[in-house]
Amino acid sequence: TEDQDGNHVEYQIPNVHPAVLAKVKNEGKQNITLFNGEAYEADVWTWRFLVAKYTAYTKPSADGSSTDMLRWDVDVTAQTITNEYGEFKKVPDAESSAFAQSFKVPDVCLDPSVDRCDNLHKKGLLSENSMRLLRFGNDHGFVLDMMAKMIVDINSELVGSG
Repeated sequence: TEDQDGNHVEYQIPNVHPAVLAKVKNEGKQNITLFNGEAYEADVWTWRFLVAKYTAYTKPSADGSSTDMLRWDVDVTAQTITNEYGEFKKVPDAESSAFAQSFKVPDVCLDPSVDRCDNLHKKGLLSENSMRLLRFGNDHGFVLDMMAKMIVDINSELVGSG
């Protein structure tokens, strides 16, 4: 695992701790084409945890010292969310600190004259869904809450249709 702070998604195979909770399967090779037209023969890895099924597509790095992520799929209740990583270039270790700093909150957002998200929401200028998305960055329980809600909704539909 990696030390982190903030709202990072952990792109590791598996992304579950302890790893024994999610048995990883090597599904072999698959030809894939990314959003930008790049085609690869990828190694395919799958695992499940709770209601999610994860599929990661990787290839050996150009220098052979590590692995590059090509695609990351998460399937939850028959909806697949895909992230693709075209033209991926690893950040050199010597530049990683400066790169991490590029993700700080922009100074304009810290200006006291800028209306806060809570105020925009109260004024009806920011939807409830947008507020939930914003709050996710500070509350990792959001995903579990949303998954629990989906399970309850699906269960209600099944019970109601039976």
